[in-house]
Amino acid sequence: MIANAEESDKGTYQCRAENREDSSDVSATLEVHVQPRVLSTPGNFYAYEKEDVELPCKIYGKPMPTIQWFKNGDMIIEGDYFQVKFARTRI
Repeated sequence: MIANAEESDKGTYQCRAENREDSSDVSATLEVHVQPRVLSTPGNFYAYEKEDVELPCKIYGKPMPTIQWFKNGDMIIEGDYFQVKFARTRI
């Protein structure tokens, strides 16, 4: 039993039974899911009209969380005007 599993506990675990006659091994792989967390958030700022604006937001989780952006409570639909770019972040 692993109490309070952490991401660092992931890996392959092996159980060996052994006596004078022989030994037998079995293994299992443990993958630890990590809840999404925000690593950095966009700050408040001003932009000039006709200027491109980039709002960086770094998120981490395992498996990789889906990310959605909202403007005034409405989900942003990606297109020519709004573009959403994802960069995988490793910790």
